[in-house]
Amino acid sequence: MIAKELLEQYASGKRDFHDTDLSGANLNEADLYDADLSGANLSGANLHDANLYGANLSGADLHDADLHDADLYGANLRKANLSGANLSGANLSGANLHDADLHDADLSGANLNEADLYGVNLYGANLSGADLYGANLYGANLSGANLSGADLKDLKINNKTNLSKTILSKTSPLFNITSKEIINAGLKLEGDFVIGYRTQETSIMPNGFTYEPGNIYVAPYFSHDRHSDCHPGLYLLSFEYVQNNYTFNIEKIVRVACRRDELVHAGTKWRAKRLMVLPFEDE
Repeated sequence: MIAKELLEQYASGKRDFHDTDLSGANLNEADLYDADLSGANLSGANLHDANLYGANLSGADLHDADLHDADLYGANLRKANLSGANLSGANLSGANLHDADLHDADLSGANLNEADLYGVNLYGANLSGADLYGANLYGANLSGANLSGADLKDLKINNKTNLSKTILSKTSPLFNITSKEIINAGLKLEGDFVIGYRTQETSIMPNGFTYEPGNIYVAPYFSHDRHSDCHPGLYLLSFEYVQNNYTFNIEKIVRVACRRDELVHAGTKWRAKRLMVLPFEDE
């Protein structure tokens, strides 16, 4: 089917275009609101600035497609092939990308607010400046992905989320902590993330506080001062230090991750601007 034919049928009221071959089609600025393109072949298609709000693209082949600035709000892209696709500036807020393949895709500046990225393959993808607020990345592969400048607030990750060799912004002055310094402290490096441990419960907060696995916590106040080890921030330590210096049971120690550019080493302590709490793993 050619693009003109598709658009004419859509204008006449047809919405079911599942399994249609539209490879290389020019659908620039096309209005395909709520269209069913599940299983369609849209490889190499031009969908720049297209309206795909609420569209069903589950299982579709969109590899190398141009979706720059496209509106995919609430779209179903479950198990879609978006490898190498250009999604820069696209609106994917609330979209279902469960198990989609986005390796080497360009998602720079994209809106992925509250998107479902469970099990998605983002290997080598460019997510610089993307809005990932509240996105679900359980089991996602972010190895080698570029997250510099991305909004990671309330991001959901777990122990199956692959963060190895993930790239974060190195422009922050906090990135002057050396890898040797981190490793010597008993912490671990996974890409640009630092992995450590802390007690699950803290009495510092009013009425006590519990760090729950799968959540991200942001310090209400954070100090960049490296000269004092009692300034505000969220603290993390090596597993051995927590085990040997606190009386809590092993079940009350949690594994945490923070961005390396949001970490401060002051005296004997390490504090972060925000912590992602990971499910505990025996080591």
